[in-house]
Amino acid sequence: MAPIFTGSKFGFGRSSAVATGALPSYLRPDDNGSYLVLAMPLNGDYNDYAYLYNGGVTQSSRTWTSNTGTGGLIEFQSSQYKFYNNAFRSYNGTGGSFATTTNLTSTDFEFAGDFCIEAWVYIDSGASDTSICGSAKDPSLPNSFNQSAGIGVRGVGSGLTAALQGGCLGDPFRGSSSWGYGGWHHFAMGRTGSTLYYWYDGGGAGSVSLTGTYPQSSCQGANRLILGGTNTYATNKNVYINDVRIYKGINKYTTSFTPPDKMYIG
Repeated sequence: MAPIFTGSKFGFGRSSAVATGALPSYLRPDDNGSYLVLAMPLNGDYNDYAYLYNGGVTQSSRTWTSNTGTGGLIEFQSSQYKFYNNAFRSYNGTGGSFATTTNLTSTDFEFAGDFCIEAWVYIDSGASDTSICGSAKDPSLPNSFNQSAGIGVRGVGSGLTAALQGGCLGDPFRGSSSWGYGGWHHFAMGRTGSTLYYWYDGGGAGSVSLTGTYPQSSCQGANRLILGGTNTYATNKNVYINDVRIYKGINKYTTSFTPPDKMYIG
């Protein structure tokens, strides 16, 4: 029996899948699936399939809301995507935008040991910051993400040509040129032992020392998950996201790799 979906596939709010012991046919198997605490294809809804990979340990659904300033937009759309013929879109207009949920389990998103966060992302402008995915403390618009943990990209609007940021950990990678905007790229970060590694399209993008529980040892009080935060340093900017995955207890990447660019079976 296939998973049963409730709620609108292309709307907001609560959406859930009933565990049946089998993945939907469009999701790829994952050799590290038992470590997943978040697995969101973002292919038209906010369904989180981590519980199907890890034996029902984590939540099967969360209630997400859109947060938009003047001209901002959060939606699922089918004109730009990496997989599934659909993707999450955050458009900042002139007032910023992001999607957020307060329904998180701190034990899932605080990391005392190894972990890994990855996503496929399309950013169509280099002139603004982007909070791709992670946890945050009381994010607000127009431009206060207050990201505590997760993947963020700094843009030239911040006075940087390129920087990959692990939440509140600063800018470990500042490139000599801007990111590859206007196309799909794979971003990842993960810790092994006391070293946090950053990756861009499978290539090393810097590393920093990280000990203790993240984010609590670095930024206190994360109380939400956030997707696609864009601020007002630049206007009329799109960010598209497919296939966010967060692993706890393992770091998938410690050497250069080929990004997993086939996310479904077929």
